[in-house]
Amino acid sequence: MEMIRNNEKQSYHLAISSSIILVGFFASVVFHYIMGVYFKLPYPYSTFLFNPDDVFNDFKNMYYITKDFSPYVSSYWFSSIYFPFANIIFWIFTVINNVEFSLIVFLSSFGICYGIGIKVVSKKILKMTFIQKVSIFLIAYPMLFALDRANIEIFVFLFVGLFVYFYFYKSNYILAAIFLGLAISMKLYPGVFILFFLRDKKFKQLIVLLIVCVLVSFIPLLIFKGGFTVNLRQMLANMRNFSSSYNGVAGLQHNNTLYGLLCISFYGFAVIFRNISFSDLTSLGLYEMLMKPYLILVIILFLLIVLFIIKTKMRDSLAYLLLTVCMIIFPNISYDYKLIFIIPALIFYIKNIENEMPNKFTNAVIILINLLLIPKDYIVIIADVTSNVLLNSIIFIVIMFLVGYLAIKENRQNIKKVSLSL
Repeated sequence: MEMIRNNEKQSYHLAISSSIILVGFFASVVFHYIMGVYFKLPYPYSTFLFNPDDVFNDFKNMYYITKDFSPYVSSYWFSSIYFPFANIIFWIFTVINNVEFSLIVFLSSFGICYGIGIKVVSKKILKMTFIQKVSIFLIAYPMLFALDRANIEIFVFLFVGLFVYFYFYKSNYILAAIFLGLAISMKLYPGVFILFFLRDKKFKQLIVLLIVCVLVSFIPLLIFKGGFTVNLRQMLANMRNFSSSYNGVAGLQHNNTLYGLLCISFYGFAVIFRNISFSDLTSLGLYEMLMKPYLILVIILFLLIVLFIIKTKMRDSLAYLLLTVCMIIFPNISYDYKLIFIIPALIFYIKNIENEMPNKFTNAVIILINLLLIPKDYIVIIADVTSNVLLNSIIFIVIMFLVGYLAIKENRQNIKKVSLSL
């Protein structure tokens, strides 16, 4: 009987999720169709995705950058900002001597792996209808955005998904460590999930993770043209240049960070009260001045959150959701494709609904998570910076407080249960 009730709760929350995503998707399609076709307005009014003139260019640019096996000192018009292992992944696809065909293989490779993942999730983790699988896994906004950009994020997503599956569902901590190590070796931010190995005292597996990171990062730097020292120095320089170059409008468009929220707030204040334009603020270097205190702030906030997770003995699904929010909202740049990591967090949370203490905030968390999976760019703030930037950042902040509240409440109730049993 209890199993039936749990399945009913999961089905109910899956239905809520698919309904929100479907309505949000079709509402945005209709809105942008009207803006583009009837009002003849260009991007960003005509689409909720990125500029159509730039479609698939995240892959195409990296194809040409990595083709000569010198990604950090490339003869292309710009060089790689990725960690070494990500460049190796791109380089593998340059074996195909045609960028368009290589792109097809790149996306098809992801599609096959993703399709297998969807099948595993819908059979072994959550029973899902066809509509629920299509809405949550295929037409969720960040997935469409990631595919439109053909960004390497989709492969980082696969590795993180495998980490979640083997760590939380199969208790195979070695494989979980390997896949998380591969993800971190492509982009740093999945490193927030190392906390689970530390919290659960999986130190041997953590050593495996670190070995994976070192090997797949050190070896490419060694064998790329130019040698280890040149590649390491240039990689760090490219990353610094990218971060500083995207402190203006280019860094705020399709962004989901606390930094973006602060910048737009500064911009709004300047326009309304000081009659200063965004370009004036950029030229004055206010955003560069904001960066250093911002980094200090987010480091302190993250350490406090880690302490909170450990102190409250937060259950896995809540801790995973909170860490996912941290890895998206705390960097100064987190483009919309990074929101795909909300999908496994949603599945994990719904799967563990049966462990939820009876609480009226459960539905609120589900709704807020799903609002992150739909486009909300109905208002253009400046250039291609839309209301999506503000709304997503605010939603993330609310989720963090709700998760904190749920963790405190559950911790208190667990303490009471232990006291009564004694």
